[in-house]
Amino acid sequence: SATIAATTAASASALLSDPRLPELRSLLEQQPMPLTPGQRAFCCDGTLCRFLHASGDGKPATKALGSLLATLKWRAAQGFDPDPATAPPRRCELCEADPYAHCFFSIGLDKRGWEVLYCCPPRSRLKDPSSSTGHAFRCIEAAMERAPLAPGTGKFLLAVDLHGLGFRDLDPRTAATAVPAILSHYPG
Repeated sequence: SATIAATTAASASALLSDPRLPELRSLLEQQPMPLTPGQRAFCCDGTLCRFLHASGDGKPATKALGSLLATLKWRAAQGFDPDPATAPPRRCELCEADPYAHCFFSIGLDKRGWEVLYCCPPRSRLKDPSSSTGHAFRCIEAAMERAPLAPGTGKFLLAVDLHGLGFRDLDPRTAATAVPAILSHYPG
């Protein structure tokens, strides 16, 4: 709707106007290891501004650079930054074989233009932490790529449905993996 578009445009414009952006981009280009094509695509203005915003207003761009470099290393370990020219679309092979393998998916945008991600652990057939967190991160990545107006500027709301929750859904390794990664690598 027009309200969502106007709200999204205003928040994207504000997010992309950080005066430290050129400095962070320059610091990133000066790193000894050159960026891969996938990392270069990830390091769009929206992503860099999210890291600058998370580092705090008035803080030096070097603080954001440290967090960004840690995220680039984490993303490489996750396999999230293939060459965008040749990368297949993000998908979960387990969910293609069994639609109930995981229960973490987008249900659309709220009135602010934020992506609403729905999670219901009891509905998932697969309960192992590695599979669950990997699927969740793929969904978050897809949401960030779909951000209205500017890639990397996306914000999301996580709706967790606890109906039917039982002990089999409470593997603490899932939270111990997902929560720190979300807080560290998806700022803003």
